[in-house]
Amino acid sequence: VGNPCNTNCLVAYRNGKGVPAAQWSAMTRLDHNRARTALAKKAGAATADVTQVTIWGNHSNTQYPDFT
Repeated sequence: VGNPCNTNCLVAYRNGKGVPAAQWSAMTRLDHNRARTALAKKAGAATADVTQVTIWGNHSNTQYPDFT
């Protein structure tokens, strides 16, 4: 997987006929999990308690976590 991973995932999805949309994800999911874990540690909370986190951008230095 290379960058931009979201674009690569979209290309694969559009060519992966028969694979349900819910089965596709990109490295952004890894970034999402990392952001949730970091926020939980900072707040002294469980990772499961950190919800409504979104990662904007691709897996690179152009990504921005959003937890507002």
